[in-house]
Amino acid sequence: MFTLDEKLSSIETDESDVVELYRSEADTNMALPGHQAQACAVFVCSTRDYELFNVFAAICLKGDKKALVYRSDRVAGSEQEAGELVQEARKFAECMGFAVIPVDMNYSVAHREFLLRITNVFKPLDAATRTARKKAAAVRAEAAKKEGARRGGDGQGRYGGRRPGNARQIYLAGYDESCY
Repeated sequence: MFTLDEKLSSIETDESDVVELYRSEADTNMALPGHQAQACAVFVCSTRDYELFNVFAAICLKGDKKALVYRSDRVAGSEQEAGELVQEARKFAECMGFAVIPVDMNYSVAHREFLLRITNVFKPLDAATRTARKKAAAVRAEAAKKEGARRGGDGQGRYGGRRPGNARQIYLAGYDESCY
């Protein structure tokens, strides 16, 4: 399940940490709660956070020039699990009326940075944030390994637990649960 993270206005990551990226094939006009009807695009991506993977679906509101960032309530411990979460995120975007297509990221570092920065959804990490995330990722990875072992997991952090936090689920008008 994907929940709106109201604390995020963009996805802060380095271009080298983006594992998969999808974007909407075309803009879709839609009215989201608290916003006027406007053209919107969606970006679905998985990012590597050292040993763990995060999956996001970000709706770019063209008229308001801002992004609504939804994140998975689960953390992936492997690329395979991240791939499964990306498929869930693609279904989430498709339920809102977007057709998503893959973005080819097999380019030079400079071109990848350009692709990410023109979207206004991705922001580069600064040095202080990068250091803090590295420390936090090490703590989370260790906690995931312990939790996996406690739940009978494989000890590699693959437990499929829920993401901690207090983000609330935002249901869109006309949201069809059977589609998700």
